Amino acid sequence: MKLKNWQKQVLSVVVLIAGGYVLFLLAFVVFAFVVNGLMALLGLPENASPPAIGRVLAYLLILLVSWLIFRSRSPVLVKATVLQMPLMVTLVMLGISFYGQSMVLIIIMGIVVIGAVATFIAYRKLSWQYWFSTGYVGVLALGIMIFDIQI
Repeated sequence: MKLKNWQKQVLSVVVLIAGGYVLFLLAFVVFAFVVNGLMALLGLPENASPPAIGRVLAYLLILLVSWLIFRSRSPVLVKATVLQMPLMVTLVMLGISFYGQSMVLIIIMGIVVIGAVATFIAYRKLSWQYWFSTGYVGVLALGIMIFDIQI
């Protein structure tokens, strides 16, 4: 049985949402592993404030893995799904870095990041799946802020 075009698109959306969710969880596990590993190496107690270098190293690791996948010959659906991970991590890192500042300032910075990604997608004339991933992450991040969901 051959799938119709609209069925393929619906299936792509399901894969993007489910894959994005799994990658969000994976990104937080990577952050926890790197930060806790660094704290153990430095001999810091568990209740100590995690060093900023741990977050930076985890962020760079996620960016490196994402970049390697973007440069590979993976299908567009895989690349569009992977785009969600560094984008969400960037938005979360902005939120953490500017915690306590005006929510409007953080939202504006998020809009700038999403806008930069959207400009790149438009410039490169990439598939609608990249647009969906970018919009999905933007809406999800905004929802996390507005509804004060603690992650």
